Amino acid sequence: MGERYTPNKVLPVGAIMVIPAVEISTIQEELTQYFGEIIVLGEPFSVQDFTHYYDQEMGREIIKYFYYIPALMELEGAEQWKIW
Repeated sequence: MGERYTPNKVLPVGAIMVIPAVEISTIQEELTQYFGEIIVLGEPFSVQDFTHYYDQEMGREIIKYFYYIPALMELEGAEQWKIW
């Protein structure tokens, strides 16, 4: 039988896709309010450079950012991050 243990903390990493009309600062503020930490954003890039899968639903100009929170967080409840 397996042994019970407390999992290690994790560094939350995610991605955001937006259209140019959306101010990324607004998204960054919402993420900061949710996670309670400063969000670090990577450089934006065009999704269409890699795929046209989202064109019909989101349009032909989609910008994607990767982000992370520079603090280790408890893994318990992490499934709620994606649902949110």
